[in-house]
Amino acid sequence: MMAAIRTHIDIDWTELVQPHPSVPVPVAFEVYRWMVTTGREFSRWGWPGVLDLLTKKPSCINHSVTDLAPVTGAEWWEDLCERFQYAILHCWPRSPNGLAEKWREQHGIRVYNTSRIEIRHWRPLWSGPAMYNYDIGELVSRLLTYSGRFKASHNHCHQQARTVFSVGLCCRPRGWALVAAYGYACERKEHCRSSWDVYVAEQGKREEFTDFLLRGAHALNALVRQPIEVPMTEKA
Repeated sequence: MMAAIRTHIDIDWTELVQPHPSVPVPVAFEVYRWMVTTGREFSRWGWPGVLDLLTKKPSCINHSVTDLAPVTGAEWWEDLCERFQYAILHCWPRSPNGLAEKWREQHGIRVYNTSRIEIRHWRPLWSGPAMYNYDIGELVSRLLTYSGRFKASHNHCHQQARTVFSVGLCCRPRGWALVAAYGYACERKEHCRSSWDVYVAEQGKREEFTDFLLRGAHALNALVRQPIEVPMTEKA
């Protein structure tokens, strides 16, 4: 069966709230992106909304798409699963606006229900151009636990700031972005608390998550002294 990009998928919301959902990693990231995109209009100033749930902070702090916490670190999968649980299950005891409830009702987001949503994914799910016997989750782990140094600083005012502190996946209106936080190594105490971000790669409008992630991994390797292992790609 030839692999092809599909634009819709049926999502079982009951499966997504399980401690260890059997959802392919690329699909999970694209479902989260879909939640962010559709949840934006159900997040308003002064009221708890969908974006607050998607960053695991159910309050009226009013998170915007640009300050959603990145997915990063060794426990990235647990973090993503908890975000699904907040989005699908969490209820405010006193929520007069009911924004999250309206969002769930509009899109059929509830346990024991399945919804067809619009996301780009490979079909069969594990037969895209990069998936020859390789777990894409392993590549995500390598990226999100990366530590090393840039070949050159990305801050012209701080030429020695080259230490990569963390790499994260940030969900933005246009798609996912691979972002590296960097700064000085801690031998320079006056700079220990300083850090800056560099966008390593951003997902294209019609780019599937696996393809974006592989492109981002190669882009990171071009910038750092200690590259990560990236799987060979082969067209299905």
